[in-house]
Amino acid sequence: QACPQLPVWSAVGYNDSMSSLPTSYVVVDVETTGLSPILGDRVVELGAVRVVRGVVVGTFCQLVNPQAPIHPGAQAIHGISAADVTHAPRMEAVLPRFITFTAGLPLVAHNAGFDQSFLEAECRCCELTHPFADYYCTLQLSRLVNPALPRHDLDSLVRHYGIPAHNRHRALGDVHATRQLYEILRRAYESLRARPAPPVAVPSPVSEGSRWPAGSA
Repeated sequence: QACPQLPVWSAVGYNDSMSSLPTSYVVVDVETTGLSPILGDRVVELGAVRVVRGVVVGTFCQLVNPQAPIHPGAQAIHGISAADVTHAPRMEAVLPRFITFTAGLPLVAHNAGFDQSFLEAECRCCELTHPFADYYCTLQLSRLVNPALPRHDLDSLVRHYGIPAHNRHRALGDVHATRQLYEILRRAYESLRARPAPPVAVPSPVSEGSRWPAGSA
């Protein structure tokens, strides 16, 4: 079952309107049937951790019946098959629980535009108001903090920082790696801000109806 066609999100850049990056947030990752909600792809797994003042206080992980076929290319990456989600709840049962879990905190993701586009699409499919106003992207933050690095995909950054990574390309595994990456990058950004050199712009949150520029997840 495909959702109604969605508008194309416009890219947003950085500005210096934020004085610091949040220490309370929800890290989120979605695994999907394919690459584009505009083409009818859906979420098959939703994972998140809730962080308050730098401490993990909650975990969310749920397989979802997408009511749509899983593209072989997507299955080759995350390993989730149709059999795995046949008896899983549908998104209309999962999404309200996830919204409650986030409880108004900003979302953090790697290549956040991808996750944002799917969450917004699922809200539309479920006829729910999209409540996630602020997104922070660790891919873009890494480009800001590490301009000399040749690659900013999650695998490359996990290797660069020596972050333990388990169960990669599943929602909760990627969430735990992204949380550790965000904390490293947040501290690096705060260190840069403390220097007397010209200020480094902070990534402002992505507002409703917009998305980060695309990048490698």
